[in-house]
Amino acid sequence: MDEKAAPQPWLNRNWRWIALVGLVLALIGGALAVMASISSEPRQMAISAALSNPDLLDRMGEPVHTGWFTRGSIDIGPVSGSADLAIPVSGTKRKGTIYATAIKSAGVWKLTSLVYGADGDTRRLSLLP
Repeated sequence: MDEKAAPQPWLNRNWRWIALVGLVLALIGGALAVMASISSEPRQMAISAALSNPDLLDRMGEPVHTGWFTRGSIDIGPVSGSADLAIPVSGTKRKGTIYATAIKSAGVWKLTSLVYGADGDTRRLSLLP
């Protein structure tokens, strides 16, 4: 009598493809999250305000570059929201972080706190007028 092996379940045959697709989707999701944080309005406002501060430019040395990986959180609704960000920056003299807090009310963002801290230094430079 000729016995054939029972076919394996679909999941057992295709688990490698499932894992590969999951990994690709996770990488795409991560890339989209980074791009969204880089182009967010609170981040752009914070960078613009910070780079217009002559004390920051003197302390860091020009040109000043911003890093890719902004830390923090952004909560955005249709008319309100909040953001608490840590933006890495580097200049010719120093590296550091811009700490920004912003509130969105009636559809308009406003920076409530903007501070620079140099790496290895506990002193902070307030960047808001």
